[in-house]
This record gives sequence, structure tokens and C-alpha cells, in this order.
Amino acid sequence: MKKISTDSYAAAFVAVLEKSRNADTVVKNFIETIKKNNDWAKRRQIREACEKEWRKVHGKSLVVIESARELNGEQRARVSKQWKDKGHSVEYKIYPSLIAGVKIVIDEEKQFDGSLNNKLRKVFASS
Repeated sequence: MKKISTDSYAAAFVAVLEKSRNADTVVKNFIETIKKNNDWAKRRQIREACEKEWRKVHGKSLVVIESARELNGEQRARVSKQWKDKGHSVEYKIYPSLIAGVKIVIDEEKQFDGSLNNKLRKVFASS
């Protein structure tokens, strides 16, 4: 039997879910299908592909905020106003190697790197 790609699982799942009135049944059947196809070991990748497909269908983004330290309440409130309040998914990640500042990655493609580590790299690269 030919293996099903994570993107194929995701496209099928989101398409069926969009047309169904019973999400619980769709999810249950989807899980059974993954197990039946011996793809349970890929469940995390399949889940991530499903989330990505759902965002694509609904015109939403995954915004990853990377910072050297935990953001405080005011900083998180600004992020929420900019992204979460518009229905986008937001994840926070801590990377001490950034030294200071933030890096914002949208849909694993577009990025803004305002970290001190990036600024120092640019300074020393031009020397």
C-alpha cells in the first residue's frame, strides 16, 4: 500500500471537516484511518499539517514570537492585539541565544529579526 503524505491527510481532513456537522465523528474516523494505515508514528506531523491547512483555508497565519526571555504582560497584550485578536495562531518560544530583542516568524516563511544576535552578526559580517 502506498503511504499517504501528511499534506494529503491534512487536505482530506480539513475538506471533510468543513462539510461535516459532526466534528467529533470526523476526528474519531480520522484517527482510526491514521492508525489503520500504520501512520500513528507520524501523528504530530499530521496534526501540524492539518493546522497549517486549516489556517490556509481560513486565511489565517501562524505567528511565532521568539525572544531571549519571557515576554511580560504588556508585551503579550500588544502581540494579542496585533495577531490573536484577528484570529491568527500565536506561539511564544524562548531562545536565550537571541541575547535581546525579538524575532517574528509568520507561516514559517516571512520573518522580522530584531534580535541583538542578528544585529551583531550584521556588524561583524561587514567588518
